[in-house]
Amino acid sequence: MKILFALSRFPYPLEKGDKLRAFQQIKGLSKKHEIYLFCINQQKPSAKQLTVLKEYCKEVCCVEISKVKSLLGVSKGFLSQQPFQNHYFSNKQSKQKFSAFLKKVQPEVVFTQMVRMAGNIEFGHDCLYYLDYMDALSLNMERRILHSKTHEKPFVKWEAKKLRLAEKHAQHLFDGFSVISDTDKKHLQQHVERTLTVIPNGIDTGYFEYYPTRNHTEKEFDLIFTGNMGYHPNIQACKFLVNQILPRLRRKGLNLRVCLAGARPSKEVKALQSSNVVITGFVDDLKPYLAKSKLFVAPLFSGSGLQNKLLESMAMGLPTLTTAIANSALKADHQNEIMVLDEAEKMADEIVFLLKNQEQAEKMGKNGRHYVKSNFSWQVFNDALVSDFEQLIELNKR
Repeated sequence: MKILFALSRFPYPLEKGDKLRAFQQIKGLSKKHEIYLFCINQQKPSAKQLTVLKEYCKEVCCVEISKVKSLLGVSKGFLSQQPFQNHYFSNKQSKQKFSAFLKKVQPEVVFTQMVRMAGNIEFGHDCLYYLDYMDALSLNMERRILHSKTHEKPFVKWEAKKLRLAEKHAQHLFDGFSVISDTDKKHLQQHVERTLTVIPNGIDTGYFEYYPTRNHTEKEFDLIFTGNMGYHPNIQACKFLVNQILPRLRRKGLNLRVCLAGARPSKEVKALQSSNVVITGFVDDLKPYLAKSKLFVAPLFSGSGLQNKLLESMAMGLPTLTTAIANSALKADHQNEIMVLDEAEKMADEIVFLLKNQEQAEKMGKNGRHYVKSNFSWQVFNDALVSDFEQLIELNKR
């Protein structure tokens, strides 16, 4: 089967969730199918980055769109019903190049990641058009309203409304649809009247090897949180961890060392750096940082979808603490495989308990690893995606 992936970012390096998801899907599907990649990016991929993708793709077409052009595109959003992010990731040049690439490849499936990429797609060809909504972006934006500054709230509300309309309109453009979690599916089906297939994120358990809990004195960090540090939910999580949880831990007699590891740290995240808080910026490999940390703490109160960071920390056997919102897609068992807490005081108390009870922490870490290894396999999810393609293609022939 010829499958053309249409992405709003070049899917490497893997510092963002959408990149990781697309990369693992391309890598997995390339074992049995011909993969072609079309993407837009704000800078030309390096030769090394292209080499990585060309290992799995028959051909790569990357359209370079400067950040200035993207920001100019956003201005059109003030006079349009389309979401601002759709304008950021779409323009006439990229749509023309996609059209030419589509006609050259003549795929059986056009796989488009996220509704914001829909503006670049040329429809009407004899192929299956499949949209991976991925997250319910409107839900993501609605949750963000509560955690935005006063002057930002009207803009965020407006974007949430625009995204809801775009998600609804997309159901008339594409033939098949997938989402990451049941939570996203439930939200989207309030305004999308089509069948949505749940295709979760997976984990490369072979890569995230199990590091058994060693003596805590050998660990460099007490607590770690990872992710794209320019992404609003992650920024808020970092601030909550440093400004709400750490002071409570100090009052309990613990002066802990924290690692905030991930690309593109915002000014707000950088401002958190201190003798006790390490901001790494982009790192080639998060695994060593997870391995030398005692606990993974993810106080996420907004966002949507399934958090790769939780899968990765649990795959490493690292005792993991998070919130109900973050665990709603993961569905790990509270107190057995993960700790689910929404209040700073309770989270601080649990951190104290796990640091003082290493045997209990190690047990939860092992249980968490077993859970993600048993339930989140990229191979299984990629097979389910192909099965969905095949069923829809057969249905369209009738």
